[in-house]
Amino acid sequence: MAPRRSEPTWRQKADPLYRGDDAAGVSLPDPVADASIVRHVLFLGGAGRPTPYPSTTAARAVAQHFAGSRGRVFVTSAPRAKGLGLGYIGRLELLKLPRGKGYGDARWPSAIEVMQARR
Repeated sequence: MAPRRSEPTWRQKADPLYRGDDAAGVSLPDPVADASIVRHVLFLGGAGRPTPYPSTTAARAVAQHFAGSRGRVFVTSAPRAKGLGLGYIGRLELLKLPRGKGYGDARWPSAIEVMQARR
């Protein structure tokens, strides 16, 4: 049996981040919108709802899904985002927040919805 090849590790300081958005430009985050990560991840309020998070991903295919056929994939990096004053929560840190009824900005009244957001 051949050894299992793992995907290369994503490096926050060196590798790109992608965002799928409208072709006209990146939708700006709303700093006064509900800060719940669970609400953001589960799209509660539907697409286009106000959110304080400018979501990015390390996977170009995921960004392409969110861009759709009429959108565009934008490329940035974690250091560039931080330089523009945007916070960055890495995947591993993000996965630690939604457990039980969630912690910090992932706190939510329904443990079931927190579990769905974690997936």
